[in-house]
Amino acid sequence: IMSDNSGGKDKSLSISIVVLTCSLIFSRPGFHEREILISRRKEDFSNFRLDPATELFNDKAFHEDLQKEILQKGTSGQILAFRIRNADSLYRQFRLETYDPIVSSVAKALIAGSLDGSLYRNGEAGFAYLLPNLSRSDAIELSSLVARTLREKLPLGDRLVEFAFDYCLIAYPLEASNPFDMDSLLRILYEKADASSKGRLFENS
Repeated sequence: IMSDNSGGKDKSLSISIVVLTCSLIFSRPGFHEREILISRRKEDFSNFRLDPATELFNDKAFHEDLQKEILQKGTSGQILAFRIRNADSLYRQFRLETYDPIVSSVAKALIAGSLDGSLYRNGEAGFAYLLPNLSRSDAIELSSLVARTLREKLPLGDRLVEFAFDYCLIAYPLEASNPFDMDSLLRILYEKADASSKGRLFENS
């Protein structure tokens, strides 16, 4: 994945650091921790914070958690968002009633790759990672890891199909101090992506 930020800084990290960072972000819990997570999951479901199609957190949860990170915890971090660029084409091609099967296929690939931690469904055909206390360079490396995971064809219906993605990176609270600003900036970055080639990382610079 290529970044459209031409600042000239070398953003690459060693593979060992990337693996360590991702293992810390997406580490699997022990038995007692799983029991707590299951309880919280039930609470999230009852509070309409889960997306039934993907079993990921939804937009409501994303906005609430971002607000909490900024206002209550006072943290800063990164939002790595990405959308399925060819979702509309797949929707028409497979004559689907909703985008759920398309999004679910991507979600399953990320879950299989242990990349579902801190991941939310964002909009009809998109996703977002909320990454408190993560550096921009590490978030860029995560985008590359996600892109490598999703570069293979994925199952949709009874076929394997190619998915295309656009990636966006937003720093909070520096570039987005609330969910409304985040949504507005994300729309701008996706509009920028519409006029460009697929598979790039777009930043607010």
